[in-house]
Amino acid sequence: MSDTEIVGQEQRDEAIADAIVSGRSLRSVRKEFGLSQVEVDAALERLWPIDTQSRLRMIMADVGQITRLTQVFFEKGLAGDTQSWLVRRPTVGAKARASGDECRCEVRGRYSTTERADAARADQSSDLGGGARPQR
Repeated sequence: MSDTEIVGQEQRDEAIADAIVSGRSLRSVRKEFGLSQVEVDAALERLWPIDTQSRLRMIMADVGQITRLTQVFFEKGLAGDTQSWLVRRPTVGAKARASGDECRCEVRGRYSTTERADAARADQSSDLGGGARPQR
């Protein structure tokens, strides 16, 4: 492939990506550029290659962000913010799914949010020397 063909292909790939990112359907992009689905996929792969290592990096970044959010909601929930405690529950499930630990997610889903909040508060107060853990 000559340099001219490579530049032309890169410009076409960019135009395809711009059309897709702007919200146009894949079908209309394929028709406009006269491409098959395989050719569109190849153009996107050249622009945004996704291999196993990059997927792992994305998953690790997501798990880290979810962990930070979960901690913030957990602390606010312990301070009495019911909404934060309710938001925390789906973040725990999201973290379990992202990290491939869905079994843990299912076990945690057994108890109601209130019971878990009461148990967490009891754990915290017992660490500080007071309060008994509520029965489940």
